Amino acid sequence: KGEMLKLLTVTGLDKPYEEREEHNAGNQMTALLKLYVKQSRKSGVHVSPTVFVNGLEDGAVSSGWTGEQWMEHFQPMLQAAECATATA
Repeated sequence: KGEMLKLLTVTGLDKPYEEREEHNAGNQMTALLKLYVKQSRKSGVHVSPTVFVNGLEDGAVSSGWTGEQWMEHFQPMLQAAECATATA
């Protein structure tokens, strides 16, 4: 929770608007979102949810899924990654 709040904190508001170096800096989350949008557009993604796993599109996901369904879908991949890490 603390890390998320740090990402969401808007900085630079201590100066008047005219004196700020960045007028639309947002927060660290803004920068991350811009990065992910740019990456997605390079892959031809214009609609979400489009999910990539290890660089490959996973077309089985649905925008109507619950959090539990997302976890159920990705659990085998997470377990495989844990096994691979443990044996490395």
